Amino acid sequence: MLSRDVAVESPDFHGLSRVGTFPARTFAALSRTDLAGRFVPWEGQSGRSYVFSVYAASDCPAFCDAVLIAAVRDERGRRQALDLVDTGPFPEPALLRARRDLGRRGGALEFHVHLLSRTPAERREAIADLAAALFPCGTRAAADAGRAARG
Repeated sequence: MLSRDVAVESPDFHGLSRVGTFPARTFAALSRTDLAGRFVPWEGQSGRSYVFSVYAASDCPAFCDAVLIAAVRDERGRRQALDLVDTGPFPEPALLRARRDLGRRGGALEFHVHLLSRTPAERREAIADLAAALFPCGTRAAADAGRAARG
């Protein structure tokens, strides 16, 4: 597999500012194809890799019961994870909130969608694992509190 750095930033719209980087991988089998940027693995704190389909925020289908990472790409192509949610049975509000709250940031807003967690328990487990890696030092709890306050 190929490696590159990905910047991970807790969402500043929640009043947080911790930034870090960790290696993200592309799939070797896709590296020389048009699909190379279409599928991205994100790694949880456990070391488990989760496969995500990548969409421009404006083109993302409203998938029910999916794990969604909202991310931006900077001028060097590094991705910054901004938010992580379960889209639930009614995904439209989650997508609209992310577009509204995160669309003002610099860079191209992307939605990364993981569809392989089939049950609510599997999605909660995946989100907890990913959140521990993407939003360290308790910033995830603050992000959750901010999201709950917005309703």
